[in-house]
Amino acid sequence: MNHVIEQLQEDHRQLVHVLYNLEREVKACGGLSSENSSMEAILDILDYIQVYPEIWHHPAEDALYEVLLGKDVGAAALVAHLIEEHGVLELLTENLLEYINQIVVSIDAEAIKMRFIKSTNDYISRQLHHMEQEQLHLFPLIERHLTEGDWLIIKGRLQQQRQSEDGPTLEYYHSFYRKIVNNTPVTV
Repeated sequence: MNHVIEQLQEDHRQLVHVLYNLEREVKACGGLSSENSSMEAILDILDYIQVYPEIWHHPAEDALYEVLLGKDVGAAALVAHLIEEHGVLELLTENLLEYINQIVVSIDAEAIKMRFIKSTNDYISRQLHHMEQEQLHLFPLIERHLTEGDWLIIKGRLQQQRQSEDGPTLEYYHSFYRKIVNNTPVTV
């Protein structure tokens, strides 16, 4: 198996752990208030979910999908749907952050909390389904149809992209992940 696919699969495993931590924190937040420690944990988790995929995961998938589409293996509709879903998931993450802002500033936040909890549960289900579709349908196609030359092109694109980045590194977000799943406070 190729290193890029292995890393994407590891990202998926890690995101599943992060999503389960989000679910745990949201369940614990029945009495969520701005002073509650769950608020900070939820914000840390949403930060990880929002930023890490944009730094590494989605650019790697985009590079793979672009090369796969050039192979004309009948995956265009599936690839288009999954790429579109990335955008939808980003918007849903922003919606969850907006709910938190509303909870913090609202005098009567009970209705907002209920919508937040429901939206978070729906969001987690959608994230898990999205990753399952990639794992079951797209990654096997990529493994089957990409050549060594294709992998060299992809690796070159990813290296070029990493060199042009400013901001948090992959190592920072790997450390951030460990702090989230070990349930330790994350300081930025």
